[in-house]
Amino acid sequence: MSSYILILNLPENSTIKIGALGTFKFPEGQYTYVGSGSLSRIRRHFIREKRLHWHIDYLLQKAIPLEAWIGELEEKTLVKILERKLKPSVKGFGSSDTGNYSHLFSGKPDREFLHHLGYRKAQI
Repeated sequence: MSSYILILNLPENSTIKIGALGTFKFPEGQYTYVGSGSLSRIRRHFIREKRLHWHIDYLLQKAIPLEAWIGELEEKTLVKILERKLKPSVKGFGSSDTGNYSHLFSGKPDREFLHHLGYRKAQI
């Protein structure tokens, strides 16, 4: 299964309830989220009105999805690589099925790095 990287922008400091995970303070800025699935799942992230199901859905009530990148690395492998480049954010965010610390990171990787990993910008 392919994995993807979603780049988002949170325009202002926000306190957001992330489902059963809890309520967290998020500083304004850019974030990187790692997920797995098809292009239809990625497209779902760009829809504003939807049923809240995944942790990312709660964050996307305030954050704006900017772009997505898709590639073939296993989700948990991609997270381990990004942990060397970016600061993990909320513990347990999107990672209940992989055992990673978090699938949400503060900041974003540069395009050259994403291309080096074999990721390409998804056409939404």
